[in-house]
Amino acid sequence: MDSFFDRDRQLDVLLEQYEKHGKIIVAFDFDDTVHPFRGNDCRQVIQLLRDLRPYAHLICFTARFDEKLEVVREFLVSNNIPYDYINKEFNGDDIAVKKVLYNQLLDDKAGLYESYLILTEFIKHIGENKAKTSSL
Repeated sequence: MDSFFDRDRQLDVLLEQYEKHGKIIVAFDFDDTVHPFRGNDCRQVIQLLRDLRPYAHLICFTARFDEKLEVVREFLVSNNIPYDYINKEFNGDDIAVKKVLYNQLLDDKAGLYESYLILTEFIKHIGENKAKTSSL
C-alpha cells in the first residue's frame, strides 16, 4: 500500500513538521470552506482553524483576486476566522509558483473531510503531549 493511504503516517508527517518548524502550514479555501457561498455550513472548519491557530500558519488560498480580496479579508475579520495571509506564502512572500506551500489543505473540492479529520487528530495529539509534559 502506498504510504499516503496510511493515516498514521500522515499524522506522523504533520507532527514531524511541527516538531521541526514549531508550526505546520495549513492553507484553506474561502468559498464553501469558511464562507457559505452555496449555503454550506462552515462552522466546523472555522472552529478547526481557531483551534489550529497556536500550531499553524494559516493561509487563505482563494480563486478570488484583486478587489474581491477585500471582501474576503472583511469576512474573515468580521467572523473571527484566523489567518496570516491571503493568497501569499506562509512568510508573506508572493507565491513564486502556481501552488502555495502547505502541509495540509482545507478545500471543499479537495478532500475537506479527510483533511479535517487528520488536523483534528493533530490537535488532539499535540494537546495530549502538552498535558503529559506539563504533568512531569
